Amino acid sequence: MINRSSAPTILTIGLVLACVAGLAACIEVAVLDQAAVSGASGRLLRTSQIETSLRPRAAAVLTALTPPGTSLTGEPDAAADAMLHDPAFTQAFSGALGSVSRHVFEGEVGAIELDPTLVHTAAASTIAALDPTATGVPVGDTGPTVAVDTDAIPRLDGVASAVGLVGSVTGVLALILVVVGIAMSERRIRAFARVGRWIAGAGVALLLFFWLLPQFALPLVGGWTEVSGVVVSSGGMFLVPGLVLTAVGFAINFGANRLIALGREHTLAVVPKAPMRRATSADRKWRNTA
Repeated sequence: MINRSSAPTILTIGLVLACVAGLAACIEVAVLDQAAVSGASGRLLRTSQIETSLRPRAAAVLTALTPPGTSLTGEPDAAADAMLHDPAFTQAFSGALGSVSRHVFEGEVGAIELDPTLVHTAAASTIAALDPTATGVPVGDTGPTVAVDTDAIPRLDGVASAVGLVGSVTGVLALILVVVGIAMSERRIRAFARVGRWIAGAGVALLLFFWLLPQFALPLVGGWTEVSGVVVSSGGMFLVPGLVLTAVGFAINFGANRLIALGREHTLAVVPKAPMRRATSADRKWRNTA
């Protein structure tokens, strides 16, 4: 039989499930949404891991398309990096990220090649920028293709549907348990204050794990850790929601605590006061001799 003494436990379980549902929602928005991942293509291309993987492929395209007698100034790696950061190449890489996501989460197989026309455009633009006198860059020939190494892509078939299911179930259970926990609580205002603290904590955690660490800490580690940080941060889309959750949580907690303080003051105000003792002649004599 559930009694009122179980209300704090029920409320705590509901708040924990709410955090799990929120985490699942963040993963769906940041990692499983192909549009969000494609939108981070520019930042992904600037990570050391992606640059190291694609630089030899870009260099091969430049070598094949550079007209005879043309001298590209600077180091070969610098020319390849310039091509990787060309808007046309970024667009080609962004278009391939959707296929990468399907390989990871939907079990798609087959080679992943960047749009050869866009790659050729990026190479021609890079050659022209490094050597303005270059002529004879082939227009119709797309040259070598640039492919993504599918062997390094993890296979996480079914993860997307599992995350969605967990988020939906825990979200519904969390709502029910939080409402029941507050309704059964003997001190509902204190229960609201507790909910406010959890909301503020969730906002701080969102800022820490989906903005602060991915933006500033993970790039120092490098490798695939840096790449995952770019994907998780989703271009800083969690910054404003994290700040809002933190502010709302603190406001709820402050308001609830203020109501508790006002109730305490009201209780003390109506408590009968003990009558003051009348001053005697001994009291007056003591004051005069003090």
